[in-house]
Amino acid sequence: MPIETETLIFMFIGTAILMGVLFERGLSKYKVPAILAYIFVGTMIGPTIHKDQLRTFDIINTLMLSLMGFHLGTEIRLHEIKKMGKSIVSIVLGESIITWIFVFVGTALLTKSVAMGLIFAALAVSTGPAGTVEVIKQCRAKGKFTSTLFAVMGLDDIVALLIFSVSMPIAKLLLMQETGGAGEHVIRYSMLHALMEIVLAVGIGSLTGYILCVVAKKIHDKTMMLLVAIGTLFFLCGLSEIFEISPVLLTICVGIMLGNRSGVITRKYNHIYNDWAPPIYLVFFALIGARIDILAIGSVWIFIIVYIVIRCIGKYLGTFIGAVIGKSDTKIKNYLGYTLFSQAGIALGLTFAAVRMLEETAKNAPHGISQKYTGFAEITAIVMTSTTFAILLFSPFLVKYGLKKAGEKKHELGE
Repeated sequence: MPIETETLIFMFIGTAILMGVLFERGLSKYKVPAILAYIFVGTMIGPTIHKDQLRTFDIINTLMLSLMGFHLGTEIRLHEIKKMGKSIVSIVLGESIITWIFVFVGTALLTKSVAMGLIFAALAVSTGPAGTVEVIKQCRAKGKFTSTLFAVMGLDDIVALLIFSVSMPIAKLLLMQETGGAGEHVIRYSMLHALMEIVLAVGIGSLTGYILCVVAKKIHDKTMMLLVAIGTLFFLCGLSEIFEISPVLLTICVGIMLGNRSGVITRKYNHIYNDWAPPIYLVFFALIGARIDILAIGSVWIFIIVYIVIRCIGKYLGTFIGAVIGKSDTKIKNYLGYTLFSQAGIALGLTFAAVRMLEETAKNAPHGISQKYTGFAEITAIVMTSTTFAILLFSPFLVKYGLKKAGEKKHELGE
């Protein structure tokens, strides 16, 4: 007897949260990141849910992507970016662009699809800061090298989001051509729609950020601030669906406007969202895990290895080139690249958006081609989650190596 939709939603969310808490606690002593614990929970619950039923949870995914965009948007402080100087900007652009090129070429050749190359390249750019920050704390590292590392990680995810926002409309257009569904008029429409998406996101997002700033100055009640913040978030999610705008791109524009107008008000909104977000965060990554077919990992192990190798080479080489252009210190040129391999939250968050787009493309394609793109969706989810886990196993050791060679690794806590 099939489970009713309402029952499925309640049972999945309740089970995911309770099991997520247990597994996070249990695995924390082994230094396993919380994200991987949540994904593991999702893989356990996943077999109880039919793939078509996962669409029921799209609201969770949209909410999480919106929260992610808002938080990163508030980190883009134009005056602080100016203070960072040429060297930081050149390093971020160097490692982002070179990584994108390496992964694009490698994955496009593997999948024999330019569109898939664009998708994997966009997902590969971001660097997961959580594990790296933990290693820095353990090593009690401090100095110019460490400060540069923090600055690069702060800008890295923002650049990754912007690259993703530009790459996805192009990838979608190429997929339509590959499936034979894009005539000349369709191509023109798609290009116009991609341009309008950016214009609407910037316009609506900037206006919303300005209004939130004005409204917050007149509110002094904590409950009222909570209602305004959550109401605005849901409203923006609705607008993203109506106008077919990326929720990440929309809310990152809100965050940029708010963050550059008032730091105090920005902290108020971030505090509310940070208190409210953990259950959404947990269920979101459990849903990613629910999409994974564990048995299918063996069929793409070569893809996983190639992706890890070319991404790491791109990160190191791009960092080196960016540091040379920015005239950074020798230690930064030679060793900063070792500290930027980690891949986590942002990449996995954007993975869902890519998987969803591929599934929609498969649904609208002829039967034979539909199966191909359904397979691409599964490969994307499996490769990104598997490589995230694999990279998290060795990246902390390389961060320690980089800090040690830079002369900023002190005695670790407990040594």
